[in-house]
Amino acid sequence: MEYQILIIGLCVIAWKDAMLKQIPNHMLLILVLVRSVLLFDDMTTAIASFEGFLIGGGVMLFGYLLSKGTMGAGDVKLMAVVGSYAGSDMILQVILWSTLAAAAYSLGLLSKNKTETCKEIPFAPFVLLGTIFCFLLENRGVVC
Repeated sequence: MEYQILIIGLCVIAWKDAMLKQIPNHMLLILVLVRSVLLFDDMTTAIASFEGFLIGGGVMLFGYLLSKGTMGAGDVKLMAVVGSYAGSDMILQVILWSTLAAAAYSLGLLSKNKTETCKEIPFAPFVLLGTIFCFLLENRGVVC
Protein backbone atom coordinates (compact mmCIF):
# COMPACT_ATOMS: atom_id res chain seq x y z
CA MET A 1 0.00 0.00 0.00
CA GLU A 2 2.87 2.40 0.68
CA TYR A 3 3.92 2.23 -2.98
CA GLN A 4 0.47 3.30 -4.13
CA ILE A 5 0.67 6.24 -1.70
CA LEU A 6 4.03 7.21 -3.18
CA ILE A 7 2.74 6.99 -6.76
CA ILE A 8 -0.32 9.11 -5.96
CA GLY A 9 1.90 11.68 -4.25
CA LEU A 10 4.31 11.64 -7.18
CA CYS A 11 1.42 12.24 -9.59
CA VAL A 12 0.46 15.40 -7.71
CA ILE A 13 4.08 16.52 -7.42
CA ALA A 14 4.76 15.83 -11.12
CA TRP A 15 1.71 17.86 -12.12
CA LYS A 16 2.74 20.77 -9.89
CA ASP A 17 6.30 20.64 -11.23
CA ALA A 18 5.11 20.53 -14.84
CA MET A 19 2.72 23.45 -14.34
CA LEU A 20 4.61 25.68 -11.89
CA LYS A 21 8.23 24.43 -12.10
CA GLN A 22 8.11 23.92 -8.36
CA ILE A 23 8.02 20.85 -6.11
CA PRO A 24 5.82 21.53 -3.08
CA ASN A 25 7.66 20.91 0.20
CA HIS A 26 4.43 20.09 2.04
CA MET A 27 3.80 17.14 -0.28
CA LEU A 28 7.31 15.82 0.34
CA LEU A 29 6.81 16.20 4.08
CA ILE A 30 3.51 14.30 3.93
CA LEU A 31 5.15 11.45 2.01
CA VAL A 32 8.03 11.25 4.51
CA LEU A 33 5.66 11.24 7.47
CA VAL A 34 3.51 8.50 5.93
CA ARG A 35 6.62 6.44 5.22
CA SER A 36 7.85 6.93 8.79
CA VAL A 37 4.54 5.77 10.25
CA LEU A 38 4.52 2.70 8.00
CA LEU A 39 8.05 1.76 9.15
CA PHE A 40 7.33 2.14 12.84
CA ASP A 41 7.69 -1.55 13.75
CA ASP A 42 10.04 -2.97 11.08
CA MET A 43 13.66 -2.08 11.85
CA THR A 44 15.19 -3.91 8.83
CA THR A 45 13.00 -2.07 6.34
CA ALA A 46 13.51 1.18 8.24
CA ILE A 47 17.28 0.88 7.82
CA ALA A 48 16.98 0.18 4.07
CA SER A 49 14.55 3.09 3.80
CA PHE A 50 16.93 5.46 5.58
CA GLU A 51 19.82 4.28 3.40
CA GLY A 52 17.69 4.86 0.29
CA PHE A 53 16.86 8.34 1.56
CA LEU A 54 20.56 9.14 2.00
CA ILE A 55 21.62 7.61 -1.32
CA GLY A 56 18.85 9.25 -3.33
CA GLY A 57 19.38 12.63 -1.73
CA GLY A 58 23.16 12.30 -1.83
CA VAL A 59 23.40 11.41 -5.52
CA MET A 60 21.04 14.23 -6.45
CA LEU A 61 22.86 16.66 -4.15
CA PHE A 62 26.07 15.85 -5.99
CA GLY A 63 24.29 16.57 -9.30
CA TYR A 64 22.79 19.74 -7.86
CA LEU A 65 26.22 21.03 -6.86
CA LEU A 66 27.66 20.21 -10.28
CA SER A 67 24.71 21.68 -12.19
CA LYS A 68 25.46 25.30 -11.21
CA GLY A 69 21.81 26.21 -10.79
CA THR A 70 20.20 24.21 -13.60
CA MET A 71 18.83 21.62 -11.17
CA GLY A 72 16.52 22.67 -8.37
CA ALA A 73 16.85 21.79 -4.71
CA GLY A 74 13.34 20.32 -4.89
CA ASP A 75 14.69 17.58 -7.16
CA VAL A 76 17.22 16.65 -4.48
CA LYS A 77 14.53 16.47 -1.79
CA LEU A 78 12.18 14.57 -4.12
CA MET A 79 14.71 11.86 -4.87
CA ALA A 80 15.54 11.52 -1.16
CA VAL A 81 11.84 10.91 -0.45
CA VAL A 82 11.57 8.43 -3.31
CA GLY A 83 14.67 6.73 -1.93
CA SER A 84 12.93 6.23 1.40
CA TYR A 85 10.24 4.23 -0.40
CA ALA A 86 12.46 2.48 -2.96
CA GLY A 87 15.11 1.57 -0.42
CA SER A 88 18.83 1.25 -0.84
CA ASP A 89 18.47 -1.70 -3.20
CA MET A 90 16.48 0.15 -5.86
CA ILE A 91 17.04 3.92 -5.63
CA LEU A 92 19.96 3.96 -8.05
CA GLN A 93 17.78 2.23 -10.65
CA VAL A 94 15.07 4.85 -10.14
CA ILE A 95 17.63 7.61 -10.62
CA LEU A 96 18.98 5.92 -13.75
CA TRP A 97 15.57 5.40 -15.40
CA SER A 98 14.35 8.87 -14.42
CA THR A 99 17.45 10.48 -15.87
CA LEU A 100 17.25 8.41 -19.06
CA ALA A 101 13.60 9.37 -19.53
CA ALA A 102 14.43 13.07 -19.06
CA ALA A 103 17.38 12.80 -21.45
CA ALA A 104 15.24 11.08 -24.11
CA TYR A 105 12.61 13.79 -23.78
CA SER A 106 15.24 16.53 -24.03
CA LEU A 107 16.82 14.94 -27.10
CA GLY A 108 13.40 14.70 -28.70
CA LEU A 109 12.81 18.41 -28.09
CA LEU A 110 16.23 19.31 -29.44
CA SER A 111 15.78 17.20 -32.56
CA LYS A 112 12.52 19.01 -33.33
CA ASN A 113 14.13 22.42 -32.69
CA LYS A 114 11.43 23.21 -30.13
CA THR A 115 13.78 24.39 -27.46
CA GLU A 116 17.13 25.89 -26.76
CA THR A 117 19.84 23.97 -24.98
CA CYS A 118 19.30 26.01 -21.79
CA LYS A 119 15.54 25.51 -21.46
CA GLU A 120 14.38 24.11 -18.14
CA ILE A 121 12.35 20.93 -18.01
CA PRO A 122 10.55 19.70 -14.90
CA PHE A 123 12.21 16.57 -13.51
CA ALA A 124 9.39 15.28 -11.28
CA PRO A 125 7.35 13.76 -14.16
CA PHE A 126 10.39 11.72 -15.12
CA VAL A 127 10.91 10.64 -11.51
CA LEU A 128 7.30 9.42 -11.58
CA LEU A 129 7.94 7.44 -14.78
CA GLY A 130 11.23 6.01 -13.51
CA THR A 131 9.67 5.02 -10.19
CA ILE A 132 6.68 3.30 -11.78
CA PHE A 133 8.94 1.48 -14.22
CA CYS A 134 11.26 0.23 -11.47
CA PHE A 135 8.40 -0.79 -9.17
CA LEU A 136 6.73 -2.71 -12.00
CA LEU A 137 10.02 -4.43 -12.82
CA GLU A 138 10.43 -5.40 -9.18
CA ASN A 139 6.75 -6.37 -8.88
CA ARG A 140 6.16 -4.19 -5.84
CA GLY A 141 2.42 -3.97 -6.28
CA VAL A 142 2.09 -0.53 -7.84
CA VAL A 143 -0.94 -1.39 -9.91
CA CYS A 144 -2.81 -3.74 -7.61
